[in-house]
Formats: sequence, structure tokens, C-alpha cells
Amino acid sequence: MTVDYDPNLGTLHTALCLKDTVISQVLQRFEFYALILSHVALRSAYQFGYFSPEDLHLRLPMSLTGVTGSLMTFFVVFYNGNVFSRYNKFYDLTKNLNENCLNVVMMLTREVSDQRLKRKLVRMILASCFLFFFERTPVEESEDKGSEGNISNAEWAELVRLGLLDRKQEARLKEHCLVLGKNAMPSLVLLHWSMKLYRLDPRFEVESCSELEKAYWDVRRMQDDVVEMLELPMPWQYFHIMNVMMMLNLMLWAYSFALEESHFASVIFLFVAAIFMGIRELSVALADPYGDDAADFPLNEWMNQLYVRVLFFCEDTWDPNDMMLGILDEPLYVVKKGNSVVDLLMDLGKNPSKGKRNSSKGLTAAKTKSRNERQEVLNPAQDGAGSYTQIPAMIDEDEEGSRKFDIED
Repeated sequence: MTVDYDPNLGTLHTALCLKDTVISQVLQRFEFYALILSHVALRSAYQFGYFSPEDLHLRLPMSLTGVTGSLMTFFVVFYNGNVFSRYNKFYDLTKNLNENCLNVVMMLTREVSDQRLKRKLVRMILASCFLFFFERTPVEESEDKGSEGNISNAEWAELVRLGLLDRKQEARLKEHCLVLGKNAMPSLVLLHWSMKLYRLDPRFEVESCSELEKAYWDVRRMQDDVVEMLELPMPWQYFHIMNVMMMLNLMLWAYSFALEESHFASVIFLFVAAIFMGIRELSVALADPYGDDAADFPLNEWMNQLYVRVLFFCEDTWDPNDMMLGILDEPLYVVKKGNSVVDLLMDLGKNPSKGKRNSSKGLTAAKTKSRNERQEVLNPAQDGAGSYTQIPAMIDEDEEGSRKFDIED
């Protein structure tokens, strides 16, 4: 799950946090302690005279590790930059997938007249989305037996409990997963069934389905893009050589820092090893953001948002004819030269209530004018240097004097 944090906290406070950080993961790695212990043992032997690198011509100046250090930095930074870019693409695809699901639901609830059919189609869309993310999470070894595809029995049962699948659909999807194995696509099968099902509505014709089908395929395209990116991680050869370079350079640094006279050398090596190994741990976590790591997406929260929004649109009963009741035939307010439309940062100001009070007074003054006359009612725009012209005047300069009125401060 993604960790919420306050970027305004001090540098020292943030640096001392260890919970849900890569440093806490590094501290759980055996190789980190092996490097530290080897460094301490070598340094102790050198300090107490048990080991003399000059006699054996084994002195390793820090300048000789510059080449390996540069190579390691390049490999680690390049790998981290690649996976972070990939992480951002996963974020865009996942959020767009939810948005496209919402678009499909809005189209269905608008076009499908049969309430039973509409609810069934919405359930299938939600089930497809949930199944897709169930497929992305691994099945525990204890649940492998009797599970179909990459979906556990507990996940199937959850979809049935929520009413998104009935027993017949569950059985047919399980059969599909059992027959195709790793090639099964239950989320796509549900989309396919849904596209066949909405044609039962007599209002739909083949020509009128193009926009709805395009929205369906947008959902599927997002799902497929996520799958394709997960199937193409950083090549194993690059990941392997990066780890070789990291371990080689850290071992050379453990040796070189141990032979330094300053006691600060051990402290510096400790932090350098923790930081480079932490970047590696972070890169590995970013490579697959569908799980329960600290850097993974909050999928439960996103799916809950999707479900609540879909539920609202599916059960919304506000008739379009009711929307026309009480509508006033008035034009939009005119923005006077030097004024802003609205203070979008009113909650961040020193006195948020002032902007609200002025705005309400302006609107009250406008209502005293004729309903058929466009008014200038908005507040002067302000920034740190004073007033400025944010939006050009929408009326002629010669008419401004006869049509404007004062706003109380």
C-alpha cells in the first residue's frame, strides 16, 4: 500500500523515519550484515596490527575504486530510472482503467432501459475489473490446490458474495481457467459476455453500438497494456550484471574503507552500503506495483472508489425532466476587467472567510439588478504584489462606467 507522508516535515524528522522505508528492508538482508561484519573484522585486524597490507602489497587506494564505483552508479541509476518510468505508466493505466469502466457504466445506465439488464451489465463490468486485479496478485501456496488460473478460491467466493457473479457464471469461468490454464483471461470473458448481453435491449441496433463497444475496448486495452508491461520486465541479464557490479564494488569499498586511518570511514561505508542497497530494493518494489509493498498502489481504496461511484450512477433516479424545473433563463455573469472568477485558494489564505464574504456580497448585489442584464459581480484578483488583470474585459470600455457597481471590501 502506498504510504501517505507530509513533505513539509523537516529533513531530520523525515530522515530518521524507518517504518515503511527501503532502509528497513535493507536491514533485513543477510548480505548487508555480511558486508558490515567483514568490514569491521578487517578494520579491527588492521588497527591491532594483525594485518599489514603494505607488506603484502594489498593496499587499495580509494582512487582505484573510482571506475567500479562509477559503473555501479550508472547501472543502479539507469535501472531505477527505468522502473520508475514504468511505475508511472502503470499508474496512468490503472487510473485510466477505472475511469473507462466508469464511462462504460455511465453509457449503460443512460442507454439501457431495462433496470434488471442494466444492473446485470454493471455487475459484470465490476466483476471483470476485480478479476483483472485478482489475476495480478499471486496465489498463496496453501491455496494453490483447487484454484483455477491465478485466482484463488477465496477470490471467487468474494465475487459471489458481493453478488457480482452468480454460481453459473462462476462455474463457467472456472472451467475456462481450468481448460486454458495460464492462457485463461476470465476478465476478458466477462467483457465479452457483457457485450453480447446488452444487445438484448430492443433499443440497441448494430449501428448504435459503436460508441459503447469502443468504450468496452478501451477498458480491455488498458488491461492488456498492463499485462504486456508486466510480461516485459528489465531483462535478466541487465539485472544480473547490476547486482554483480553492486556486490563487487561494495566488497571493494568494505576493504578500502577498512584501511583508512579515519574512524569516520566505517560510518561512511555503513551509509553508502545502506543507500545503494536501498535503491536496489526500491527499484525491485517499483517494478511490480500490484501487491502489498509500501510502494504498491492502494488498489483496495481505488476499487472501493470505483464501486461506490458505479453504484451511484447505476441507482441514480433523477429524471432529466426534473432537472428543468426551476431553471432561470439568465446569462452568465460578466467578468469585469481586473477581476478574477473565483478565489480557488481561499482555504489557504490567512483569512479564508473574507473571500467568501466578499463573494456572497457581490452575488447579493448582482441579484438586485435586472435578471436580464449581465452584471460585473466578482472580486478584484489579488496576489502577493497587489491587483492584476487576470481575465480580459468582456464589455467595451465606454460601457464599463455605466454598468459597473461597487463591491464592499
